[in-house]
Amino acid sequence: MRTFAQQYSEICTRLQNSSVKFEVQSTVSSKLAVAYELCNQHFEFDCSTGISVYSNQNSRATPIKFVLAEFLWILSGSRSLQEIVHWNRNMSKYSDDGLILNGAYGYRLQPQLSFLIEKLKQDKNSRQACVAIYQCNDVMISTKDVPCNCLLQFLIRDNQLNLIVTARSIDAVTGLSIDAIHWQFLLHLVCQSLKQVFSELMPGILCYNIGSLHVYGSDKEQFDQWDLNNDIRYNLKLDAQETLENLTTRAQNFECAKTLEDLLAIYKFNTQTLDDVYELAVIFKNREFKVAR
Repeated sequence: MRTFAQQYSEICTRLQNSSVKFEVQSTVSSKLAVAYELCNQHFEFDCSTGISVYSNQNSRATPIKFVLAEFLWILSGSRSLQEIVHWNRNMSKYSDDGLILNGAYGYRLQPQLSFLIEKLKQDKNSRQACVAIYQCNDVMISTKDVPCNCLLQFLIRDNQLNLIVTARSIDAVTGLSIDAIHWQFLLHLVCQSLKQVFSELMPGILCYNIGSLHVYGSDKEQFDQWDLNNDIRYNLKLDAQETLENLTTRAQNFECAKTLEDLLAIYKFNTQTLDDVYELAVIFKNREFKVAR
């Protein structure tokens, strides 16, 4: 089985060739937008060797600073707009009141994660190790920020920790290329926390079930010109002893981080991963295709 980066170009090619045009209601305005969609999509990625990142300045250049910042923001349990808008000013478009983001993943996930880990420690074969992101209020209220990812389920099978992600809707250009990195990070961190009890446990497979995988019409012309044959793949690695609890504790200092170096001081990557992160930052800075979301 291949990594996320090895499959991302094929996923995009499928959207280029087989997607269906439809109109979608914008969450940030009253206008209808055009999108090109594939429904009921399923992908599986091998996560055993690290956190796989796709980046290419001639197609999807991953905004690595924002990716790393947003994951720490998630671990911190925050939903503060002020904390994350420093890393991506476009996030302000999704706030209902200019203060918080309704769909912030960390605010929803953080209270559940410690219970999830304890459940798996008590029962290695549990099928109940689920954390809910999308909640009942989300279908009952009007908001600019509805979570795209709905449910995370962790399963231990054959001494591998697997993660199944259920998503209602994902933009392949921006959302998938970022969210897949975050969930890989989480899979590795939860795995390391569980190794305190199950010493042979290893990261396994990330499974994605997506209701609507799409690209917006405003991106389609550029998207169809992407050179997907010359992708660049990176494999980031956390410290071998890093646990979810430890990085979550350090993530509480996220609000004070203002530079890439500040973020890296929290992550404590090894030398090779540091080099890869700096190279990814250069690729994004020099990107040909600029997409803001």
